[in-house]
Amino acid sequence: MGVHSRLADAVLVVAHPDDEILWFSSLVRRVSKVVICYLATPGDEACTDARRAVEAVFPLENAVFLGLTESMGFLAADWRYPQASPSGLVLGGTGERPVLPAFNPDLYRQNAITLHERLRDLLQEAPVVITHNPWGEYGHEEHVQVHRVVTALGEECGFEVWFDNYASDRSAALMARTLAGRKLLYESAPTSPESVADIEALYRRLGCWTWPFDDYRWFENECMARFAPGEGAGSVPGATFPVNFINVDNAVWQRPRLPPPSLLLRCARRVRRLVLGD
Repeated sequence: MGVHSRLADAVLVVAHPDDEILWFSSLVRRVSKVVICYLATPGDEACTDARRAVEAVFPLENAVFLGLTESMGFLAADWRYPQASPSGLVLGGTGERPVLPAFNPDLYRQNAITLHERLRDLLQEAPVVITHNPWGEYGHEEHVQVHRVVTALGEECGFEVWFDNYASDRSAALMARTLAGRKLLYESAPTSPESVADIEALYRRLGCWTWPFDDYRWFENECMARFAPGEGAGSVPGATFPVNFINVDNAVWQRPRLPPPSLLLRCARRVRRLVLGD
């Protein structure tokens, strides 16, 4: 059976507040339960407070906030050659892309254990669980972590695991490696930005809309997919399914932080003196 005919019994598990509407707008209001894993953001008290404010007035009555603290592992993997780990991905950063100041590798590992324990009770009776894809959509280490934990619980508890079809230039290598030699089952459905407009407005109004593009537009359709049962890696030449591809290589979070205006002004004055001699 497909996933869309069973949404009334399905559980959606996402990493962060706003993931549920960015990647799952077609079904977020139709599932039986929405689980949001992370909440507190170390080094960003304003975002943490805003997310707590969102939780207090969240419009979906079936939502469960686990309240885990983020490890700040975003951009900590080497996305040129991403390597899997028991916690999600091997983290540590590269010389070209240093980790975030608040990154806590121990917390990344501990969060995988905590998620496994907390999600088991919520998911063990569910026939279908929908979550992030194995490459973390545009390439987010905590999205990959959630996928791997949910997949492990699926094998343990016996529920089906479905995931979305979003990807980016950053996560393309991991996507290609994941899909190589695998058979996929998938279904497409129209996205529904109008049905989640109130949730987006809430995130924006309270100051914790984390997607860096103000002009983000939903795709017309999105897919939910799962690996065909009994089909292990290498069992088929490859997998083909529609991908919603986002270019994030030059996104806001990748750009180096500019020096403060006062420093720029001093540099400009020094250049002027050197060039014009004044």
